[in-house]
Amino acid sequence: MQTYLQTCKHGSFLLLRADFISDCMSLYGEWAEREVQLFDSLLSEGNVVVEVGSNIGTHAVAIAKKIGSSGQLVCLEAQRLLFQILTANIALNNLSNVRTICAVGAEKSGSILLKEADFTKPTNRGAYSVPSNIAGEIGERTTVLSIDHIVEIYNLNRFDLLKIDVEGMEENVLRGAEKTLKSFCPYLFFECGNWQNQNSHQKADAMHLWLGSLGYKL
Repeated sequence: MQTYLQTCKHGSFLLLRADFISDCMSLYGEWAEREVQLFDSLLSEGNVVVEVGSNIGTHAVAIAKKIGSSGQLVCLEAQRLLFQILTANIALNNLSNVRTICAVGAEKSGSILLKEADFTKPTNRGAYSVPSNIAGEIGERTTVLSIDHIVEIYNLNRFDLLKIDVEGMEENVLRGAEKTLKSFCPYLFFECGNWQNQNSHQKADAMHLWLGSLGYKL
């Protein structure tokens, strides 16, 4: 694994060579800037945000700066080496309002064995799928946390945005946040791009109905 330091649009970043997202950060100074702009319009000083699937912190740094020292951001990243870069980027930007956790977001808390990632080959680390990397008897033991458990652990008394980018495990994360969604009704921002199979529309419709039963409009 090779890293390098670069000044980008929202701060200083430790970037990863031969990685698609880092390459975009290096070339353009940002990643998915329209998403950052959306979060900027939704958030304000003192807000509480949880990001599941933070990668190296391309959005986390911007969010943490927006919510300020009175706000709180909790970041989950399942890939240990990306988690370490994420934590470095939080430190590089002097952000004391962020907690970083090396963990998988899911419906129930526990632990899981994941295959060790090969960081020698060029790829898009943001396309990492936990279900595709579950190991047998040999692997890297990784913590699994539900959103409801995180709220309990850190005694969060407000919750303003839940951002989920987990390559097909969105439903698992949302199911593990049911109590939180009922209590705080935070904004939800999540992918559903991996729901592309013969039942994709039924699955998406079922999720929309379930979220609607909790008071959400999509």
